Amino acid sequence: MSQNKVYCSRCVIDSDVPDVVFDQDGVCNYCHQFDLLCRDYPMGEEGERRLAEINRAAQLAGRGKKYDVLIGVSGGTDSCYLLHQAVSFGLRPLCVHLDNGWDSSISSGNMSKMLKQLNADLITVKADVDEMRDLFLAFMKAGLPWIDGPSDIALIATLYNSAVKYDVKYIWFGHNFRTEGKQPDAWTHLDSRLIHHVHKRFGHLPLKHFADITPWSLFYWGAVRRIKLVRPINFMAYNKTRTKQFLADTYGWEDYGGHHYENEFTKFALVNWLYPKFGIDKRKITLSACVRSGEISRDDALGQLSHPPVSEEEGRENRRRVEERLGISTEEMDALLNGENHSFLDYPSYYFLYKKLGTIAKFVLPKILGLSPMMSYDLKKSGDN
Repeated sequence: MSQNKVYCSRCVIDSDVPDVVFDQDGVCNYCHQFDLLCRDYPMGEEGERRLAEINRAAQLAGRGKKYDVLIGVSGGTDSCYLLHQAVSFGLRPLCVHLDNGWDSSISSGNMSKMLKQLNADLITVKADVDEMRDLFLAFMKAGLPWIDGPSDIALIATLYNSAVKYDVKYIWFGHNFRTEGKQPDAWTHLDSRLIHHVHKRFGHLPLKHFADITPWSLFYWGAVRRIKLVRPINFMAYNKTRTKQFLADTYGWEDYGGHHYENEFTKFALVNWLYPKFGIDKRKITLSACVRSGEISRDDALGQLSHPPVSEEEGRENRRRVEERLGISTEEMDALLNGENHSFLDYPSYYFLYKKLGTIAKFVLPKILGLSPMMSYDLKKSGDN
């Protein structure tokens, strides 16, 4: 990490964040990216018009079928609000939850409350707990930053596979760039080739049940099955603080304490792995997004970043539970935390293939695959490099 950090004059991105560039006014490229996305994905009257188009498209695709749209739910703020909105719009949602074995009791309770009160159907896909444990340990032994990446891949693959199974053409996803931002590739990049190489080298169990994503499966889901993944919240006047209060007042929803803390292992990856081992604080990205959106002030964000993500006691308890679930001792965890740090570039992956495909992808893939705004922007950016 830099001894003398340089901060963006607009948000709280600093010179320790990979690929950051500051213009002559001290504004970072992440802020400029945000402005481009705001132009392409407006709110207000135009946002409402586009939301209406999204709803109509889902209803047309769902004619004669049981469901109009598929929604991935976790018990978190965004997915619960998206479910509320889908029902309010008059859509018939099928909710899909990937249970990787690490759900918190609060997130499970939130899902139960929402589904019961909205009378929505739920499909829970249970990942193989032993395989996920083996994958997590393999990524920790590989010394990679984002050790929860296999869950991210499995979630998206599960949503697409479920859409195929239940013949749903639209997947609604809760992520939105205005409150979450774009994480640097160096922190979070993951793909099928990387997963299987790391697991083959550091894992032990065969991956018989892992839901995977390959370039070919993306083509099949998007170009052949014509399934589109959209993020409607990008067109909504969305304030996370107010949304949490709305969900609590309306459905008895409970806050779980932090961004993505609804999953015990994800929380560990954020507060007990990335933060102490790599010096990576992903709050810089999400807080910067909230500053740009006007949800919090820059001073408030800097104040939050001046403290660790959680208290020492909370972090210690989270680590204890993860050690117990992974079946490793405190000494073994210490050895993993003190092991050599690596980048995803130290292992084989599809990263450079995706970069080479960028020129074509920036024109073609967003339309064929129905890519999210952030994914579409990344493809355009890679094609311009």
